[in-house]
Amino acid sequence: MPRVINVHTHFQPSGIEEALIPHGLAWITNPDGSHTFTAGAIEYRMPPTKPRQAGFYGAELHTRIPYMDEEGVDVHLLSASPMMFGYHLDPGSAVEVARIFNDALAADIARFPDRFWGAAQLPMQDPEAATRELERAVRELGLASCSVGWSFGPTRTLGHPDYDGLLAKAVELDVPVMIHPVALGQSTDLVAGGADWLTEYDLDSLWGYIYVETAAVVGMIFSGALDRHPDLRLFVPHGGGMIPYHVGRVEQYASFTRQHPDRVQLQRSIPEYLEQFYFDTIVHDPRGMKLLIDVMGADNVVLGTNWSGWDDAPLWDVIRELDGVSDEAKDRILGLNATERLYRASAAAV
Repeated sequence: MPRVINVHTHFQPSGIEEALIPHGLAWITNPDGSHTFTAGAIEYRMPPTKPRQAGFYGAELHTRIPYMDEEGVDVHLLSASPMMFGYHLDPGSAVEVARIFNDALAADIARFPDRFWGAAQLPMQDPEAATRELERAVRELGLASCSVGWSFGPTRTLGHPDYDGLLAKAVELDVPVMIHPVALGQSTDLVAGGADWLTEYDLDSLWGYIYVETAAVVGMIFSGALDRHPDLRLFVPHGGGMIPYHVGRVEQYASFTRQHPDRVQLQRSIPEYLEQFYFDTIVHDPRGMKLLIDVMGADNVVLGTNWSGWDDAPLWDVIRELDGVSDEAKDRILGLNATERLYRASAAAV
């Protein structure tokens, strides 16, 4: 039976808390079980987690394994919480934070290499330093991927030519790039700019991630980044945001840009660009999951649950119970796509 791979789980290695505090990053567990996150000027309080989710922060990695065994999940792909990316830091501090996280993550995974893969954190403020850290994380530490945001300043995103070197390095190393943005409302820039309304009614947690991830998919296509890197593999969590529901709108805009030579001229069709993306299964409703599979194809959907997050759910059971989806397709979504297509030999070797 194929291994079941959860490609969207978060982990903060124990023992690095003190090293992060001088950089203005802290994740504090409160007496009521809630968590307070701070990054520079922003402070964000998260509700208490379930007991099974306590393995995210300040816990030993082995505490997850009994839950994984109970759930029938063989491998977790571990990445930092996007709120710990530290994109507000100066480049030197960002490099140090990334190295602290990646070294600790790799050391933890080395104890259980058959159960965990890792995604590196990168200092995206400095594209050249991020490229060097990706190569170090993959070649020296054995990590299987990287996890990055979408926006790194007022006008610079992952689709900007400044990051072509990083994207080319990912292709050279044969590893995918996970785009997991910080939600709108959890960004120091937006709050400083008076966008506090985004934190009202939990809009940031509930919808902010979905919005930015949708923008990331559209941006990677219309920036021309995918034409410059046609072999790049991208993983976007939360079902790809709103993309599966609005592929027709994206195609309509592509037709519009072809009539305007001042726009980036796309070289392929929108479905061809979408073949470079993999979306995970955190859509919860079986109807939404079937739509995702129908639009993206069973080969480009992977099991991901945001393990340790508020929206984590036993989606492996939802997948197995889907009507109108073949058993072979379910096996691909549950694990084969992760090992054979998204992470390929680089992750299988880890």
